[in-house]
Amino acid sequence: MNHFILLILFTFTISFVFCEEETTENIKFLNNKNFEEILTEKKYSLVVFYEPNSIEWKRFFPELKKTAEIITMLPDIVICAVDISQNRKLKNQFDIQKNLELKIFSFGTFLRNYLFAPEAPHLVAFLTKLHFPLVSKLTSLPQIQKFRTQFPFIGIGILSRDPKEQDRNEKIHSVFEDLAPHIDFSSMLFGVSITDLESDIAKEFNITQLPVFLLFRNLDNEILSLPLEPLSVELISEFFDQNQIPFIQELDESNFLFYLEYVSPLGILFLDYQNREEYLKIEKEVAKKFYPKMYFVWVNGEKVQSFAEKFGIHAPFPKFIILENLIQNKYIRFKSHKISENYLIQSVEDYFNNKTSYSTKSEKIPDNENRLVKKVVFKNWDEMITNSDKTIFLLLNTHWDEISQEIEQDYLKFASFMKENSNVLVAEFNLALNDFSQDLEFSEIPQLILIPKDKSKNIIFQKEFSFENFIEFAKENGIKEFTQKEDRKDFKEDL
Repeated sequence: MNHFILLILFTFTISFVFCEEETTENIKFLNNKNFEEILTEKKYSLVVFYEPNSIEWKRFFPELKKTAEIITMLPDIVICAVDISQNRKLKNQFDIQKNLELKIFSFGTFLRNYLFAPEAPHLVAFLTKLHFPLVSKLTSLPQIQKFRTQFPFIGIGILSRDPKEQDRNEKIHSVFEDLAPHIDFSSMLFGVSITDLESDIAKEFNITQLPVFLLFRNLDNEILSLPLEPLSVELISEFFDQNQIPFIQELDESNFLFYLEYVSPLGILFLDYQNREEYLKIEKEVAKKFYPKMYFVWVNGEKVQSFAEKFGIHAPFPKFIILENLIQNKYIRFKSHKISENYLIQSVEDYFNNKTSYSTKSEKIPDNENRLVKKVVFKNWDEMITNSDKTIFLLLNTHWDEISQEIEQDYLKFASFMKENSNVLVAEFNLALNDFSQDLEFSEIPQLILIPKDKSKNIIFQKEFSFENFIEFAKENGIKEFTQKEDRKDFKEDL
C-alpha cells in the first residue's frame, strides 16, 4: 500500500495571516533569522518554500488545512513554510526555482528536494511514500472519536502509562514504525495512545488488559482487538488481512482527484443514487475477492456529471470502468449497464488476464469559426495541431475547479488581442473529456504550452497565469502583431 503524494502552502497578506491564524498555528513560519534554529529542533523538517501570490498557493492551501491537525500528532516531524517574496536570502541559498518547492531536512541537515505536482492529496500519504515512520500519538477520547468520522479505518496500539512498561512501549513503538510504511494512509489513521485501565478510552472501548491493538472498522461500526503479546509486524499484518474489509469509498468533488491519480488500478462503478444499495452490496463482494490487487469505489453519476463525462459515461446507470492511469488516460470502459456480481468478476479477471483494450474518447468536433479561443478535441487534433502551419498557444485544462475558470477569462482576453494575427492560433484542449497523444508532455494542470510552427520543441509557460503574463510570453517568443483595440464582447459566450 503505497502511492501517494502531497502539497502544502500558506498566504501572504498580513490581514489574511491574522484571519487564518487558528488554522495555521501548527505550521512554523521561517525567516532569515530563525531558519537554522527551528530546523534543528526535530528529526525531520518539511519546509515549504512558497510564492504568496501564486495560483499554486490558492489551489493547495485547503490541503494544508485538512492535514495540519494530523501532522501535529507526529512527534518527530515539524512543518515549516518560507515566504520567498520576503526572504530572498533563503530563496537564493536553496536555489528555489518554482512557486512551490518542498525541501526535507533532518536536524537541520538537507536531505532531499521535492518539486510540487499539480494535484495534491494528503500530507500523511506523501510522507508514507517517503517511508517516514508515521505513528500518530492520540491523546484523548474526543480525538479518537473525531477521527472515526474521517477515516474508514483506525489502527491504535493502546499502551500502558505505567513507568515500568516504558521499555515494552518503546519496543511496540519500534514495531509500529516498521509497519507504518506499509499502511495505506488514504484509508487508515495509524498510531498509539498511552493510557490506563481507568481512563475514558479504556472504559469507552471495554479495554480490560494492556497493551492491546484496536482496529476500528468505521464503515460497519466494528471494533476489533488484538493482544500485543507476542508482538511482531507479521502478527499485525495478518490481523489486518483478516479483518480490514476493503471499503467502498464514494468519490465526489472533494476526493476524486486523489483516487484517480494515486490509486491504481481502480474499479469505478457509476450508479443511480436512488438504486445504489443493491449495487454497492455486489461491488463490496467483488472488492473482497480482488483486494488488495484492486480498489473499488462508486460515483453518483448524476451528481458528479463532469467526472462521468471524463470517461464518456452517460445515463442510464450503472456503468463500470477500470482506471489504470489518469495521466496517460488509460482506462477500460465496459458498455453493459446490466451489472451483476459475475459480470464484475469476469470484467476484472479479463483486465488482469490482458483480455481488455483501452477506451478512447473525444468531444464532438466543434464549430470554431466564431470562437476567439479555438477548441481542440481528440477528433480534430491532427487538423488543428499536427497539420497546422501556425504558432499555437494551447491551454491544457480540465474545467474541474475555480482556478481553471479564473484562468479562462484572462486567456479569452489574450485571444482577443491575438485574433487579427493570422500566423497565430490560440486554442484550448480539455484533458478531462478527450484522449491525447502520449507525445503531449505536461507537468501540471492547467498548463499553457506554445507549439512552434515548425513543430520543434514545445515551450512551457512558467509564470503566474494572467493576461499581462500571457502577452509577455507571446512577445518573448517573437509574436509582434497584436489587436490594438480590445474586443468588449461577453467572452463567456465563447466557451
